[in-house]
Amino acid sequence: MSNNFQLTSFLFTPDYNGRVFAFFRHPVDRIVSTFYYLGKASWEPSYNPEFASMTILDYARSKKCPTNWVTRNILGNLDHVDVVLTEKDIRKAKEIIRRKIFILMFDDYVSSMNQLFLYLGWNTSNPDIQNCIKMDIDGKANHGDYNKLEVGSEAWDLIAKRNVHDIELFLYV
Repeated sequence: MSNNFQLTSFLFTPDYNGRVFAFFRHPVDRIVSTFYYLGKASWEPSYNPEFASMTILDYARSKKCPTNWVTRNILGNLDHVDVVLTEKDIRKAKEIIRRKIFILMFDDYVSSMNQLFLYLGWNTSNPDIQNCIKMDIDGKANHGDYNKLEVGSEAWDLIAKRNVHDIELFLYV
């Protein structure tokens, strides 16, 4: 399991075709959730105690707020946030998604997991398996409570503006 698409791409060759499955979430919601999580998750390598004392608006205004992370990840240029993405880049990212990624929607977790199980041909009728699935769904370890941003708020708009290409990919999926 990895959140770095390019780092794991060596696993897929003409002899070993593979398919990635990935959960997609609206970029603003993902960024806001990650901000609050990393402000308290001291066990995470990317924990940042500075986030705990920031407001989401401060974060949205800062250079710490991600810029098109999903698009850059798919294209393999996470280290080049200063490079302006082009329409050609977006088309390439969409093609990679279309050809290589089994799409799951975070906001429809249960249905997405059922689709994945069906795709993989897994029989989930066993009560022990059903219990395991229920525990996964009900007990998300990384779940956090926070107030979602209102669409059109200053922070939402700032984050959306910085992530216009990720939003385009999200709407594509």
